[in-house]
Amino acid sequence: SEAKQEEERKKADLRQKEEALQSVMNELETVTDRLTRGQNRQTELKQQLKALQVTSDERKSCQQAAEMALRIRQTEEQIKKEKKRSEELNLVLQKMNEEKNTLVQKTEAEENNIIQAYEAVQTVYHLVCETER
Repeated sequence: SEAKQEEERKKADLRQKEEALQSVMNELETVTDRLTRGQNRQTELKQQLKALQVTSDERKSCQQAAEMALRIRQTEEQIKKEKKRSEELNLVLQKMNEEKNTLVQKTEAEENNIIQAYEAVQTVYHLVCETER
C-alpha cells in the first residue's frame, strides 16, 4: 500500500525523467539536424561566393574587353573620318592642279600669240623698211 504507492511514485518519477530525457534527446537531434543543415548551407554559400568572385573577375574582364572594343570602334570611326577627309583634300588638290595646268596652258598659248604677233610686226617692219629703200 504505502510501499506500493512509493513504487508507483518512483515509476511515475522515472517515467517523467525518461520523458524529459527523451524530449531533450529529440531537441538535441533537431538542433544537430539544423546545425548540419546550417553547415551544409554555409559550405554551399561559400562555394557560391567563390563562384561569384570568379564571375566578378570575369565580369571585370568582359567589361575591360567591351571598353577596348568600344575604343577600337571609336578609333576605326576616327580613321574612316580621317580617310574621308584625306580623300576630300586629295580631290581639292587634284582640282587645284587641273586649274593650275589650265592656267599654265592658257599662259603658254597667250605667250605664243604674243610671240607670233611680235614676229608678224617684225616682218611688217622689215617689209616697210625694205620698201622705203
